Amino acid sequence: MIEQRAGFYPHSYFHVGLVVADIEAAMAQLGPALGLTFNEPHTSVYGGETIHVAYARQGPPYYELVQGSPGGRWNTERGSLMDHVGYFSEDLDADVAALEAAGLPVDIDGREHGSFFTYHRSSSTGMRVELIAGDRYDWLMSTIQS
Repeated sequence: MIEQRAGFYPHSYFHVGLVVADIEAAMAQLGPALGLTFNEPHTSVYGGETIHVAYARQGPPYYELVQGSPGGRWNTERGSLMDHVGYFSEDLDADVAALEAAGLPVDIDGREHGSFFTYHRSSSTGMRVELIAGDRYDWLMSTIQS
């Protein structure tokens, strides 16, 4: 389990998320170039939107590839890009409130779809911050290593 501390930053930095138009092409390029081995992509559906996700087994920080769709929440209209940084949170509700108070509103709320994460967009950078419920650490690690 992750170390218990108040808040999430910087001690729980876990991954960098890249939104990609073609997950297989991204894995084929980044794997050899950066010495990474990716797990098999899995499919998730949030609010009717299907995404494909793969993690590099090397980390932390880990590389997460998310194949979205044009116009979706993981938008690929502008091509592939660095989208977010991910952190674990031991108190998701409190950390969501803290990010909102700091000017990073919720952009995607996985809790609305029975999941355990939120995304927050920085208006000054366009980057998003993902918070993942800390009790999902063991599950996510087993997914990454599968």
